[in-house]
Amino acid sequence: MLYNIHEHSCTSIFINLYYYGAITLDLSKMTKRSILLAILLLAILASPVSAMNWQTETVDNGSSYINLTWDHLTGKYTSLAFDSSGNPAISYQYYNAQNLKFAHYNNSSWEIETVDDVGQVGYYTSLAFDPSGNPTISYLDYRNRTVKFADYNGVNWESETVESSWGAGLYTSLAFDSSGNPSISYYDEYWRNTSLKFAYYNGVSWETETVDNIGDVGKYTSLAFDSSDNPAISYYDFNTSYDLKFAHYNGANWEIETVDSRLNVGMGTSLCYDPSGYPAISYLDVTNKDLKFAHYNGVYWEIEKVDSAAGLNTAGGEYTSLCFDASGNPAISYNDGNNDYLKFAYYNGANWEIETVDSAGAAGEYASLCFDSSGNAGISYYDYTDYRNTYLKFAFCMTGTLPVNSSVPDTWVYVDGINRSVQANTTLYLWPGTYNITVVKQDYETPSIQTVNVTEGANPEIDFIPEPAIPVAGFVANTTLETATQDVSFTDQSTGVISSWLWDFGDGTISTDQNPMHNYTTTGIYNVSLILTNPSGSSTRVQTSYITVVDSPVAGFSSNVTSGVVPLSVGFTDSSINSPDSWLWDFGDGDTSSYQNPNHTYSTVGTYNVSLNASNSLGSNISTRTAYITVSSVSSGSPSSSSSGTRVSVSSSQDPDIVISTDTSIMRVTGGTSIEFDLSDGEGPVLGIGFDAETDEGLVVTKVQVLGGTPADVPIPDGNLYSVMSIDVGAEGIISSDNAENIMIRFKVSREWIDDNNIDMDTICLMHFYEGKWQELPTDFESEDEKILYFTAETPGFSIFSIVADAASEEVSEESVQTEETVSLTSEEGQQEETDTEDTKNTPGFSALAGIVFVSLTLIVLRKNK
Repeated sequence: MLYNIHEHSCTSIFINLYYYGAITLDLSKMTKRSILLAILLLAILASPVSAMNWQTETVDNGSSYINLTWDHLTGKYTSLAFDSSGNPAISYQYYNAQNLKFAHYNNSSWEIETVDDVGQVGYYTSLAFDPSGNPTISYLDYRNRTVKFADYNGVNWESETVESSWGAGLYTSLAFDSSGNPSISYYDEYWRNTSLKFAYYNGVSWETETVDNIGDVGKYTSLAFDSSDNPAISYYDFNTSYDLKFAHYNGANWEIETVDSRLNVGMGTSLCYDPSGYPAISYLDVTNKDLKFAHYNGVYWEIEKVDSAAGLNTAGGEYTSLCFDASGNPAISYNDGNNDYLKFAYYNGANWEIETVDSAGAAGEYASLCFDSSGNAGISYYDYTDYRNTYLKFAFCMTGTLPVNSSVPDTWVYVDGINRSVQANTTLYLWPGTYNITVVKQDYETPSIQTVNVTEGANPEIDFIPEPAIPVAGFVANTTLETATQDVSFTDQSTGVISSWLWDFGDGTISTDQNPMHNYTTTGIYNVSLILTNPSGSSTRVQTSYITVVDSPVAGFSSNVTSGVVPLSVGFTDSSINSPDSWLWDFGDGDTSSYQNPNHTYSTVGTYNVSLNASNSLGSNISTRTAYITVSSVSSGSPSSSSSGTRVSVSSSQDPDIVISTDTSIMRVTGGTSIEFDLSDGEGPVLGIGFDAETDEGLVVTKVQVLGGTPADVPIPDGNLYSVMSIDVGAEGIISSDNAENIMIRFKVSREWIDDNNIDMDTICLMHFYEGKWQELPTDFESEDEKILYFTAETPGFSIFSIVADAASEEVSEESVQTEETVSLTSEEGQQEETDTEDTKNTPGFSALAGIVFVSLTLIVLRKNK
């Protein structure tokens, strides 16, 4: 039997469209003539209908070389191949004489010749054409139980023994490697050594080797070579595990794997490699009588049922034959043992279609499938309708050629809604019938479907002109926050077929480049848009407030008053440009503020200069107004007033002489979001600052300055001091409990400081200097490691902070505790000079007397406490 020994260069696509109807007849109301007509009609409708135009013919009925009065049994063990001219050839057995026969179509008729008639030969034939175009056949010499090889030398047939050991040669499968040397897989049935074997011709002689001998293995072999010229064999593990197996030579040795082990599977295997180089196997499920297909996907074997309950006829109907067409679609010929039909299954790109090829009598055993160079399917098979007179038959189905063209290259052809895995501007090979055809390509509109009636032979070409779909615009910029001197790169991320690009950068300039670069010269916030066009239309993408251009600030300010009597309250308003995000005011009287728009009260008569330092990440600028505020004394006799409120205005930058380190972090603060400034990479003890923002504040810079001591106007806190810090989140008052919730500071303390200072860890806390005094913040211990302890504290705002703790107290003895619980009464009258006390202690009986007095005093005190 022939397994995958031909490559087929043409695409074959099969369509199966038919229905079976159910008809109920009431015979009691029908005449005899009507009954006969109804029976005839039912017989016609009950016959399987083929959508393909299969033509069948008898190749050999034995009439030319046997006595017609005898039984003639011919046509078993068929194997089909097409020669280089596209003519079919078949090897088979003439059973009466047990001869090996060869039938070859000569363009007009079949020529039949005897290849080998010595002994009982012709069993398990496998046919292949060698690279020179001459036919060769492997087969079994049944009398001697040996495997043989016959080749045509251009004049006559020559036959030789491949292996002469008794029992070898069943289920032969023949294939040629790329060097033109033949190889044969076969089953050795010797009862002491049942095994799968492999023979190959080395250019001089045949060499044989055992592939698998574990159990009774090797029936129904099928041989093929992979793309690396290594042989592979599918076979049936019989009476051991009843599995389908696959052996592959890796260049050094044979690797064996089980493909399917579900109950009893693996009869009638046929092996082929698909166009991608992956193996596939057709075979029978003996338990369920199903035709199955296994395909290796590069990782594992995928197994599917092709025909349910196909039946099983073990007299020759257990054979399957698998081939791939050039489009990569598999097809299988096989015998339906339930009905004794020859069947043909093919994959249409989405599912399997089943065709009945020959249902006249009993046909289909020893079926062998092959495609010619035009994509036409041929099947050789055994017709056993009359068990006394059996025939070799051949079925052939011609295709129609249909050129499919597209104005756009690389479009995929869809036939009846199924992608046939072929691209347009090629010729399809289709079975005669009616098809709905179109082409599809990403980013293009699908053209209207064309319905085509395909006939055998050449058909008129069909043309498609796909139009591009409207594109979908999209883009990104490498930065959305930049300075007036920085270039911005825009990248087109649009999809579809695009003819032109039109960018509008929002500052009055445009570009038609696909991926432009642009420089904004003026600070501001800009919308950016991209318009795409193609022959089908246009698409627009607008990103609002996409680019923000900032520059170093230019400071400026004003006030609501510039003069008045003491105490004078002045409201200052920032009028700086270029988006500063921090402010430092100097009111000229020694006070400062980091608010954007502060209020300040002057309590001393005088004339004051006022300055504002406005800054952002790009730089800073100072504006000073000399003699800007004048404060005069109170008029005589007028009532006086003063402000008792005391407030420390914390600057955004402390005196450099006391700053040890500075850590910063910048984020955009948006209302309704949780903000977390990460300072974990800094040098100070603060790890992070987080809060739930209620208002939009734009870009905010958090600055933590570790100080060598407290500022001049801030007292030193009580307790053991670990660190003093100035913490600013934006300008003064930008973030506070007025516009944020859950303001938390995460900080750390070293275990070394705790140990060196005998610190009670439960007393570690964060202090906040606010309204002129140190205030302890709620502080929680989070975690610890070998070197560090971690804490969180909640604060209402930001200014000066310190981390402090108390030292642990010494261990107190039981006697001292009792002493503390007893009230010791002393008075000036009861005290005596130390010398007198010492003398008294030396007086006899003093200790006893003192004990009585001590106990009496204790009782009196306890009574008073009650």
